[in-house]
Amino acid sequence: MTAPVGEGPHGAGGAASRPRGLMSPAYRGLVVGLLAIVTCSAFEAMAVTTAMPVVAADLGGERAYGLAFSLFLTASLAATAAAGPWCDRAGPRPSLLVGLVLMTGGLLLAGGAWDFGVFTVGRMVSGAGTGFMIVPLYVIIGQALPSALQPVLFSWFSAAWVLPSLVGPYISGLLAQHASWRWVFFGVAPIVIVAVVLIWPRVRGLGAPEETSLAPGEGRRRALLGVLLAAGVAAAQWAAQSWADPAAR
Repeated sequence: MTAPVGEGPHGAGGAASRPRGLMSPAYRGLVVGLLAIVTCSAFEAMAVTTAMPVVAADLGGERAYGLAFSLFLTASLAATAAAGPWCDRAGPRPSLLVGLVLMTGGLLLAGGAWDFGVFTVGRMVSGAGTGFMIVPLYVIIGQALPSALQPVLFSWFSAAWVLPSLVGPYISGLLAQHASWRWVFFGVAPIVIVAVVLIWPRVRGLGAPEETSLAPGEGRRRALLGVLLAAGVAAAQWAAQSWADPAAR
């Protein structure tokens, strides 16, 4: 029987028994790509705050300002609910690729928006892409990394969520003030693409997880309920915003 990745046959005291670090050549590309996706997702969720007043003023969206945030998060919730059972059935690759297409397309649509309605749709699409991308990351970690290294990477994920909330608003504010608010979105899209390219060599051979605790059909039912709930919340948000805006009535 072959030894697990990163472990050797020499016992606990042997050098070969110690798993290689996360930034060793064997894992570096995978880890950098995973961290980049998490950081970009966090940036789009939280760090665009300082650019939004400029976006709203430029596109005439002052009255619908909150929708650009709330619908992003709602779409992300719906995609997350659908991605979990999908990854259980088909492995992480399909969800990751769909997330890449949606997140990149949403970023480009938001960055190139000519009015605030189009911008909001771009934010929704980007949020859905984020949800479809985040879930398979955890499946990839469970399948591609030794168990001893997984808690370390999870702690790095926590930092990757916190850091954009601290320095991201400053960066997006600088871009909006000195370049263009559009680069807050255009600039993230190539990073996401490069991140997927980095992790793909370790992902293309992964299949569905060997075990799942869900009964047959239960995953689809939960995914459908999650998507319906998120869609209902989105519709309520849109209706509330339209009612509150006299120009929309």
